[in-house]
Amino acid sequence: MKTKMNVDRSKGVWFKAEQWEDLTGGLPVYRGLSRPLAEDKITLYAPSDRAPKNIPEAAHRMIDDWFFEQFGVHYRTQAVFGTGSLDMARARMGEEGEVVLIRPNADFTFCWSPHSYDLFGEYAQLSSDDEIASMLEKLQFTAENLEQAIMSGNEIMLACESFTAERVRSI
Repeated sequence: MKTKMNVDRSKGVWFKAEQWEDLTGGLPVYRGLSRPLAEDKITLYAPSDRAPKNIPEAAHRMIDDWFFEQFGVHYRTQAVFGTGSLDMARARMGEEGEVVLIRPNADFTFCWSPHSYDLFGEYAQLSSDDEIASMLEKLQFTAENLEQAIMSGNEIMLACESFTAERVRSI
């Protein structure tokens, strides 16, 4: 179902879907799905209010608000997560799922940290939620160099109204 994203386009950088190949250097962006695809190719819509899997709700909201202030996007609740790491995508897919290739269908933006494989791992090391903002700043999240983000194997948050998810034929 199509969702309306709440974004502030005056912050961050937005790209056209046609720029994807140039920005990725042709590298794949994977996503692990909890269920197998019904078809070889489907449209995934951005979540309107994604619930956290591992981070407590209050902390999740604090983190999401920080991203909105910095980048104009609620990356934790309204983005699709991808990675250049096939292993990371496989770990996210679950027992019945599968790994897919994703690409945006419209204008998109992205955010990642060169210092964080998965934000939950960073959060788990905090002794208090009062440390969230300094943790996020220390991780140096950026909306630049998508090709480097993919090559890092780290979590990439992608904001776009919809994405094409395509079954990976051979791994």
